[in-house]
Amino acid sequence: MKFNISHIAAIAVLAIAGSACNDYLDVSPTDQIDEKDYWKTEEHIRTFAYGFYPSYFSGYAGNYGYNELLTDNFSDPTQCAYPYLVVSGTDGSYTYSRVLRANYFLSGVERVPAIDDATRNHWRGIGRLFRGIEYADLSFYYGDTQWFTTRINSTQLDSLYKPRESRDKVVMPRVIDDLRFALNNIREADGDLQVNRFVAAAMISQRMLREGTFLKYHNINQDMARNCLQLAKEACEVVINSGKYSLAPDYASLFSSEDLASNPEVILYKRYIDTKGGHSVLNYNYLQPQAGPNRDFADSYLAADGRPVYAVDPNFCPKTAEEYFSNRDPRLGLTIRADKYYIAGEDVAGAAYSRSGFSLCKYMDRSKEGTTDLIYTGNAKNTTDCPQYRLGQVLVDYAEICYELGALNQGVLDRSINVLRARKCVGMPALQIIGDQPAVNGQVYDDPKRDPDVPAMLWEIRRERRVELAFEGSRLDDLKRWRKLTYLWCEYNPNIATGAWIDYADFAKADKSKAILPAGETSGYLIVTTAANQRPAPQEHDYIRPIPTDQIQLFKQNGYVLEQNPQWR
Repeated sequence: MKFNISHIAAIAVLAIAGSACNDYLDVSPTDQIDEKDYWKTEEHIRTFAYGFYPSYFSGYAGNYGYNELLTDNFSDPTQCAYPYLVVSGTDGSYTYSRVLRANYFLSGVERVPAIDDATRNHWRGIGRLFRGIEYADLSFYYGDTQWFTTRINSTQLDSLYKPRESRDKVVMPRVIDDLRFALNNIREADGDLQVNRFVAAAMISQRMLREGTFLKYHNINQDMARNCLQLAKEACEVVINSGKYSLAPDYASLFSSEDLASNPEVILYKRYIDTKGGHSVLNYNYLQPQAGPNRDFADSYLAADGRPVYAVDPNFCPKTAEEYFSNRDPRLGLTIRADKYYIAGEDVAGAAYSRSGFSLCKYMDRSKEGTTDLIYTGNAKNTTDCPQYRLGQVLVDYAEICYELGALNQGVLDRSINVLRARKCVGMPALQIIGDQPAVNGQVYDDPKRDPDVPAMLWEIRRERRVELAFEGSRLDDLKRWRKLTYLWCEYNPNIATGAWIDYADFAKADKSKAILPAGETSGYLIVTTAANQRPAPQEHDYIRPIPTDQIQLFKQNGYVLEQNPQWR
């Protein structure tokens, strides 16, 4: 615990430093406040709370990069390896500093005089939300954890070096208590860009769905899995039943807007302002060569009639981009450029060719191509806002949660997936359930490409999640919680290593060192990853991170034992 030990003394100092601005872009400490003069007013509480925001609402600095390269959505000439190949010496993510910060915050809330019970419970809820979320994250990535509920100092060795406690039997019941308290007590409204009940609900549904399905599919604790999923369901219903949010008519506007303040779908967004720093997501999409979305991902989008493409045509193999993108779920063309294949060596905008031929466009405003807009002339400071939590995420969460709880019916589908399909710019046929099978327009179907271990209806729910949340950073966690890292293995899923079908005759300028076809062939599926550069079959330890060795050694030096995760022993 690097914070963990050496940073304890600094926690109190950092915890009472902050900005008085109500925009979480401005949360960096600007002053150090003497603790004896702090915890006097509600504004002191609020200012302190801003210190949590950069950790949990990091916008495009979060999972939008590396995590997407290590999924079955994206491929790479040399496939990204699993993050932990050996036990690491250090790991900056293995820290309890945010837990201690939450505990310090909660103690401070109790010290503020002259606030009413509802106000105090709101801030108690904020503190318990962040503590519960942090423990949910630590548990998902590291398994068993140490549980701290009070402030501790460096002299309390028995508390500081206590053993980790059972993830499912000890930690998760306490996490559920924290998160349920937060859900029941945080205000419904607390100003712009502030954590409110609906933000909390979206965070809770995301983490509890993740934890519940991890416990279920890794066969750890089925009762606790159900308890997590039940809380996730309650959280989704807080958002859905409120009527406060509705889908944006334009799916693309969620990811290409300079201002999401008025978007009806967005629950919380991160605002990017030129003077306060930007991001580079658009530059990557528009100006830089891409490994590219792979064939497996692109094929997962349904045909326009609502059926899987291989159910419509078992020999599905369009020969041109026009054929490939025609009569498909419109979200495909809003995620991948549908006008043509972007081949290395051809005349393409900027340098944005794709090894797979499929070029990502989800985060671009295509209307600005060819204009003098700075984004499209090489400026690295992009200022499109990031939708941190949105109704679309809650709806796909809800459908999956209800399935896992045995509560899926047509009414649930009509309140979740079919709302997404009815989005004005999508207009896909509604998903039906006939018996326990998926259907459209009264016709039951089964995807020939379905994983046989996944029931047909669940397969379609997971497909909807993959499509709706494409490249938003959740896919790797999804595969881990479903125990499906095998989808990242080319021997199991060869289509993740290939891209679009092309004929060299149609691309006279193609750079054949980058637009690669099978040896001796002049047409076929583009090869993104050669056999020599494909990742190996996943192992059990790829589902959980190792405890870093410096922490194990630190415990040992002080006369205590910190056990390594069994998968890594």
